[in-house]
Amino acid sequence: MKTVLVSGGTKGIGRGLVLSLLGSGDRVIAVGSAAANGAALVDEATRLGIADGSRSSGPTSARLPVRWR
Repeated sequence: MKTVLVSGGTKGIGRGLVLSLLGSGDRVIAVGSAAANGAALVDEATRLGIADGSRSSGPTSARLPVRWR
């Protein structure tokens, strides 16, 4: 398992990369410009069974597993 930082990881190609890396068992930190996109990414990853859905980040990034404060 590796830890990967994906800038622009909450939508588009970056989002696809994040989901692929999570599916491979890697730890992923996805950074994006909108908290709503980060939350949607976490929801999708959780639905797919590749993230635990916990949330931890600031307003402009999502970290998987993620814990919003």
